[in-house]
Amino acid sequence: MGDVLSIKKAMNQYFSLREEIAQAGWDFLFKTSFDRDANSLIYVGEVYEDEYISWQPVERETLL
Repeated sequence: MGDVLSIKKAMNQYFSLREEIAQAGWDFLFKTSFDRDANSLIYVGEVYEDEYISWQPVERETLL
């Protein structure tokens, strides 16, 4: 269980840093091409004209 907590902590740090950088003007770090087959839970807002959409990290609740 300790490994899972270490990974979770590392991922939280990674996305916090990524969000900080995105807010400093690098907002493309939270945009991706829209995929109709992807889980829509990660998408935020509407698809832009260039077929990109904002996304957010979502914690996965079940382990494989």
